[in-house]
Amino acid sequence: MTDTTSPAVGTDSRVIAVVESYPEAEEIVQTLADGDFPIEKTRIVGEDLKMVQHVTGRLRLGGAILRGAWAGAVAGLLIGWLFGMANFWIPVIAGLLVTFYGLIAGGVIGAAVGWVYYAFTRQNRFLLTVSALQPGRYEVLVDSDVADQAFSILAKKGAH
Repeated sequence: MTDTTSPAVGTDSRVIAVVESYPEAEEIVQTLADGDFPIEKTRIVGEDLKMVQHVTGRLRLGGAILRGAWAGAVAGLLIGWLFGMANFWIPVIAGLLVTFYGLIAGGVIGAAVGWVYYAFTRQNRFLLTVSALQPGRYEVLVDSDVADQAFSILAKKGAH
């Protein structure tokens, strides 16, 4: 069995291409693969990372209560299920009932906590966001021992 893992970025590797998008980097790796290049010696590295926060809305009282209720319900469900499973001498129906009560109690307590949290921090405007890391460019690297082969394949295909 051969080891197909490549060394970490920065260990004896060479940059063979710098592109602006990930699909372009994939296309270069695909070109290498089509030329029978050992692509397990290839890495795509995102450079110049920036954090992008996409604002999806504002958290209002109803949203805070619903989020709290959901989190509490899941926690209550799991705790109720664990208590139901721990009591083997109780019939299955009673165990399911404990799980259901945990779901309800957790949802109510979570909703209350969400409401209290929103009430005490109301002066702050809560934004709902989705975070993503976005590279400015991509570097395609190969191990130094096969860099000449990579350059040769790319030169033949006109991709470099």
